[in-house]
Amino acid sequence: MGVSVYIMPAMKKYLAGAITVLVLAVFAWYALTHQNIFTALGRVSIWLVVAIAGLRLVRWFFNGLFTKITAEAFTDKFTVRESFMIAIITAVGNFFGPLFGGLGLRALYLKKYHNLPVSKFTSTLIGYYLLVFIANSLLAVASLLALAHTGQTGYLIAIFSIWFVVFFGLAFVRLPNRSRLGFLTKNRVGKLVVKLLYEIEDGWRLLLSNKILMLKTASLAVVTLAVTFFMIYLEFRALGIHAGAAAVGLYTALTQVAILLSFTPDNVGFREAILLLLATTIGVSHAQIVQVSVIDRGIQFTLLLIMLPIAANLRRQIKLSQASTN
Repeated sequence: MGVSVYIMPAMKKYLAGAITVLVLAVFAWYALTHQNIFTALGRVSIWLVVAIAGLRLVRWFFNGLFTKITAEAFTDKFTVRESFMIAIITAVGNFFGPLFGGLGLRALYLKKYHNLPVSKFTSTLIGYYLLVFIANSLLAVASLLALAHTGQTGYLIAIFSIWFVVFFGLAFVRLPNRSRLGFLTKNRVGKLVVKLLYEIEDGWRLLLSNKILMLKTASLAVVTLAVTFFMIYLEFRALGIHAGAAAVGLYTALTQVAILLSFTPDNVGFREAILLLLATTIGVSHAQIVQVSVIDRGIQFTLLLIMLPIAANLRRQIKLSQASTN
């Protein structure tokens, strides 16, 4: 889910590539001119690295559970082994591939092997992200209130409060028939906005019509956010950065906001830009933002290289198991 989903497919491929190359070039220049920033990376505790990697695996496991819950709500049984396999493939697609490549792979897999309509998957995914963003906005506001106020604090509290009211309010508001909003679809921007609003409404209605699915999805959203919080806390600790719970909470909330700006693989560049812009309010330096980003992406990259062949082996086992039962 994100703004990039609504960019024309032909443009997305070249836009993502161009932006990614630009971001990597800027990072390379920054690394060469600020080599002292990276010296702290050599002093990171291996045990904390293992702990961070473990929490990353837990996050992927929960993403797999979301896929399992979605598949079982509308089609057939989905094993934990298969859910973890598709979670790894999704992570690989999102990290290395084009815009939201992992989510596209997951949707195609569910349609091909479990006959789950893409529309059902998309509606459930949007509903899930709505719950994530609602929990995320509450975390952001609570963190901002606990941190020392800066010139940005008031604006951020207002933004996240409006965010909460809008996303939560859409659960109780029925939009008019699309034909009544035809005047808004005469230009591309208006058309995209209307499409997004109705897809959000579809996501809410789908969850509200299935109480069990709603409960499971909401629980998963909150637990995943908590795991992300503790993972980021350990990343700060690994670098010797003494950040309080409020600072880590705001940092966590802002990384989730970056999901809406997924113009590059794994939001590279955009996530860092948001965090650097708001570093003073978080209470950390620009150098520390870069260090945490490097350790986060470095661990994720290494873990994906390790897990990819494991996921491929799981896929072979699942194929053999399916063949033996047919």
